[in-house]
Amino acid sequence: MVHRYNKDKTIDSTGVTCIRWLPFDSNIFVVAHESGRMYTYNLKLPDEHAFSKDLHEAFNVQPQGKATCNPTQKWAVSNKPLNDVVFSPSNQYCAIPSRDSYCHVVHWEERKLRLKIRSYFGAILCVAWSPDERYIVTGGEDDTVSIYDFRNECVTARCSGHHSWVTAVAFDVCWSDKSAGVNEECALMPTLTDTAPVERYRLVSVSQDSRLLLWDFESLPMDEESLGAVPQHSLDPKGHPSTPDACPVIATNDRGTPVIDPICMQRVHQEPICGLAVYAGGMFTVCAGAVVKVWQLAGNGNAA
Repeated sequence: MVHRYNKDKTIDSTGVTCIRWLPFDSNIFVVAHESGRMYTYNLKLPDEHAFSKDLHEAFNVQPQGKATCNPTQKWAVSNKPLNDVVFSPSNQYCAIPSRDSYCHVVHWEERKLRLKIRSYFGAILCVAWSPDERYIVTGGEDDTVSIYDFRNECVTARCSGHHSWVTAVAFDVCWSDKSAGVNEECALMPTLTDTAPVERYRLVSVSQDSRLLLWDFESLPMDEESLGAVPQHSLDPKGHPSTPDACPVIATNDRGTPVIDPICMQRVHQEPICGLAVYAGGMFTVCAGAVVKVWQLAGNGNAA
């Protein structure tokens, strides 16, 4: 059966940029738009009603109560197009990169803006969570992969090596920091349920420069002196958050922030790479020329 939503563009007249199923409810999916709004739909509910116009440009969610028809919620996230919707491993948080130069991190159940990450330059195009939910990694129009400590709200490092927009980032889930970095029988990276701290992480990134890069970075101590940058929250003269949504804002910069070099760099497509999916032991890449390639991730850091 085919069902059509947003018929005649009565809900949102702008283009759809992303569709994601809620990982904890197979009946609900999220649709992000170029308007900077996103909507949730429930397969079990009838259609459809229009929401009132936004009262202001700040972050807000309608309705706050229990909905009886679709869309069930309207999220006013930004006034610029939203590029993706990525849930954290615990499904508690959701990261939403946008063309407004911010990645908006929301608490899903509370429907509140938890954190905003500001890019060094241009739009943020992609985002990924570490399996233990400690780090958020972004990529975008500044040609850089940036690593943020989510718990301590600070910049950890910047990864420099791409020569064009970074279009996708992902953690290699099949990576173990045992035996001096040797991947032992494809042991999965520790997750939220593991008690032992993660000492080393591996990232994969692709870009419009047609290159695939691998990065390794180590977990850093929790004191501010060991971090490349401390939290940089926008405050007004009275010391209060200056953003209308009153949430912390991490500002990315290159002053004192450690720079990580890639452990592997290879051109893998003739056209700009636009997609990446990592699974246990390998990954898929897809380019603008509609070519899909399958890669095996070797334990020594090389893409085979």
